[in-house]
Amino acid sequence: MLRRRDFLDAAFASAAVGLPLGYAHGVAAILRAAERGGGVGTEEVATVRQLTETFHGADDRLGGGHGLTLANLGKSVATQHRHEEAVALWSRSLDFMDGVTSDRNRRAIRSIRSATAGYRRHRIPGAEALHRRAADLLRARA
Repeated sequence: MLRRRDFLDAAFASAAVGLPLGYAHGVAAILRAAERGGGVGTEEVATVRQLTETFHGADDRLGGGHGLTLANLGKSVATQHRHEEAVALWSRSLDFMDGVTSDRNRRAIRSIRSATAGYRRHRIPGAEALHRRAADLLRARA
């Protein structure tokens, strides 16, 4: 099941990285409509992609802090069976989380590691390296 709440959280967080507040409200309206209809269309996919790019740019401007948001977006796109894109989002989220110690980050990294275990078996590109990297981050925090 698609976690629309993750999208909604990301939409409102987008205002903090420079998107107009009206955009966040528009995203929320799109996602609420999708939730009522039970489907995920090209608008939702485009929204995720745009938010991802926005957070990448915000990292360059603001110096990070978006690891959990990208981890959540990765979970959301994984549920849409866009596994290679999920691996890329999770990899970027680990970039943001590297050096930041928190229980929430630790839980997110464990979740990423769990998901990539199955991706490794199916030979999803990048999953093996991501799995090792998540394990290394968890070891470094122990």
